[in-house]
Amino acid sequence: MHASVAALRKLGVKISIDDFGKGYSSLERLRTMQVDRLKIDRVFVSNLTSNSKDACLVQSVIHLAHQLGIAVTAEGVETLETIERLRTMGCNHVQGFYFSRPLNAADCEKYLQDKQQLQDLVA
Repeated sequence: MHASVAALRKLGVKISIDDFGKGYSSLERLRTMQVDRLKIDRVFVSNLTSNSKDACLVQSVIHLAHQLGIAVTAEGVETLETIERLRTMGCNHVQGFYFSRPLNAADCEKYLQDKQQLQDLVA
């Protein structure tokens, strides 16, 4: 598997570990595979502001990833309070229902156009 990942990286493909902290994602993968991004599973992010253990785990994963030169995305973000907490922790990116529910291609295009129009009005 690692040879395939290396071949993909040579083509310019970026490698992410999705749902980090659950299932088959492990520290072993960080040690043996060149990874560009970790996506922290929503189960740790969704209670971040009310569960000190989750906050500690998320902060630790962000710190570990950054020490290894890996960017971090937090999945499952649903509140502005969570975004602000992740920002103070140094999280690079967030994704979740706070921004939008999953969209099909046509709805996604409209969503992005509406966001761009809003930005153009504010600028």
